[in-house]
Formats: sequence, C-alpha cells, structure tokens
Amino acid sequence: MSTLASCPSCGAALTFRPGTMVAVCAYCKALAARRDRDPELIGKVADLVDTGSPLGLGSSGTYAGRAFSLAGRVQLKHPLGGVWDEWYLALEDGRWGWLAEAQGRFYLTFTQTPHGPLPPAEGLRAGGAVDLGQDGLWTVGEVSLATFHSAEGEIPWTVEPGATYRYADLSGRSGAFATLDYGEDPPLFFLGS
Repeated sequence: MSTLASCPSCGAALTFRPGTMVAVCAYCKALAARRDRDPELIGKVADLVDTGSPLGLGSSGTYAGRAFSLAGRVQLKHPLGGVWDEWYLALEDGRWGWLAEAQGRFYLTFTQTPHGPLPPAEGLRAGGAVDLGQDGLWTVGEVSLATFHSAEGEIPWTVEPGATYRYADLSGRSGAFATLDYGEDPPLFFLGS
C-alpha cells in the first residue's frame, strides 16, 4: 500500500510505495527521503538527459508471470562521459527489480544473496574471470565508477546528488548478467540477464 506525503520543498504530493526510500518531486525536482513522519529534503536533481529511451515512468508489463510498473529512474554518468538509465520495477509482490538501459541493450537484474564472499573491486580486471562459487564462473566486462546525475519517480535506495558508486559488470553463460555494487558494505549482488 502506497503512502502519500507532501514535498518538503514545494508541498506537491509524493508517493512512497513499500520499499521506496526516496521520491523525486515531479514539480520542483526535490529529492525527498522517507522518514518516520515527514519526508526530508536531501537535495534537488538536475534535468534528465534525453537518452531516447522507449520506456517511461508508469509503464507496466509482466515478468515471469508477475505484473510490474516502472516506478522510478536514475541516470548515472560514466567516467568517459556517457549517461545510462536504470529503471526501477515495482513488482506486484512487493519486490524491486532493476532494468538498466545502456549501449542499446537492456539488463534486468534482481538483488540476490551471493553463495559466498564477493571479490574486492581492486582485484577485478575487464576481460578477467571471477569465480563466484555456486553462482559460477563469470567474465568481467567492466569495473568502473558511476556518478549519480538525475532521477525521477520513486527510488528504492538512498541517493545523493553527485555521489559515486564503484561497480563491476559480469557476463555468464546463456546471456546471464550480474552487477557487483561496491557502493554498499558488504557489496550487493544483482543477478539477471
């Protein structure tokens, strides 16, 4: 069940679904963090870069027989200058999924508990292999930094304007895809295709 609140900057209506940590005001672009009582203003977002995405906030669909809607989007900057979109899928069962849109491809992942410790980012190199135990052998596609640029809608993690996040993208058999997110301690493991 969604919670309605008022933007701490302009007073416009904000929606917080279960699991939403931050909502972006559609009117004044304020980042509002969910708190016990009233949302807290944590900053403002820049304008979104037009990436030509065919997706849009509020779009819906099904995945593995479960309905979802696109509840939010974060735009991240690559150190080489590119920008990519990460869409947040709010599934009808209360879980969140991530649909990254980069380099003309879509990558759908869900947070997973790894079957062992994840390797440190410093030990990973593009083109190298990494053994994730029961999760298998993966090829490292990229190890880099993402910088938060902008956002819209609802976000299931706390974002900070200008914050950077170290990550590693991995590819596996049969189109499998994984991201190791070193912005958290311990790192987060996202698995999908």
